[in-house]
Amino acid sequence: MQLPAGGIPLSPTTDWTLTSESLTTVDDPIISARTMPVFRDYYLGKMNRENPLASPVFGDFHGIPPLLIQVGQHEMLLDDSVRVADKARTDGNRVQLEVWPGMFHVFQSHEPLLPEARQAIEHIAEFMRSEIPKQ
Repeated sequence: MQLPAGGIPLSPTTDWTLTSESLTTVDDPIISARTMPVFRDYYLGKMNRENPLASPVFGDFHGIPPLLIQVGQHEMLLDDSVRVADKARTDGNRVQLEVWPGMFHVFQSHEPLLPEARQAIEHIAEFMRSEIPKQ
């Protein structure tokens, strides 16, 4: 099976044990710490919360394509992004982690209202161009 040329997680939830510090210390204007256990239970049901297929921070990143992870500075999932980027790097993966100052959960969806959203999308395009094999 051929893997994609790269991965681009935006504001990812990477740990359904919900132990990242930013889940309780960041006031996120888009998502709420109260709703995260509800989302988790709907998503996982009885599945193990540390299953790397659902919580990639517990996974093995050896041999996966390069990653561009974008996350806002002011979102609960900030630490999830930092932790998974660190794990992927530890496993030898190339990772670009972009923490966007002043931004919130999935701020990229607010283009054209936010100039930062346009810039983030341009970074995504640059990453894609740099990782897609030349023909």
